[in-house]
Amino acid sequence: MAVLAFGALSVESVYAGGNVAPTEDLVPVPVIVEDCGFYVGGGASFLNYNEEYSDGVTANVDMNGITLIAGYQFNEYIAIEGRYITDIGGSDEDWSDGRTRTDTNNDLSNLALYVKPSYQFGDFKLYALLGYGQFSYQYKDTEKQSESGFQWGLGTGYKLNDNWLVFVDYTKLYDNRGFDNYLSDADYNADAWTVGVTYLF
Repeated sequence: MAVLAFGALSVESVYAGGNVAPTEDLVPVPVIVEDCGFYVGGGASFLNYNEEYSDGVTANVDMNGITLIAGYQFNEYIAIEGRYITDIGGSDEDWSDGRTRTDTNNDLSNLALYVKPSYQFGDFKLYALLGYGQFSYQYKDTEKQSESGFQWGLGTGYKLNDNWLVFVDYTKLYDNRGFDNYLSDADYNADAWTVGVTYLF
């Protein structure tokens, strides 16, 4: 009888919670999904090309263009991005010696690959573009001038949702004396302001 009574008390203590350590509630661990993967995009660009000769004569050419983008976002801090820029429509030339031409069929293009470091706070993103590209320019009825070298840019973007980002940035496409195939005493500069969108897959 004593054995049976002890067994009954033991079973009762187990089911009644006697001397049994309470089980802690399991807290779910949040899963952080990083913004990474392939992305594509495009935008409208305002392009400027400038020449400054040693005799003081300068030329300023304005034109509109489009930018095509493809890249891969490794994490929220770094991406690699390819860009192709080309002009569309005519260009306006303004020379300091009084010469002007409007709606001229000049050509500008740029193909580049950039490392894109960025910092995000909230839905806003600040980023830089650091890389290597080939810039080409051609006046109407003249030989195309081109050269490859270092290029850089700065920009900011705003996330509309997990996939879409709108952005505006500035890119220095060229800043040098002469070209690989054209020796000159002039300084040449070219840059682009671009407003566009990207889509992250």
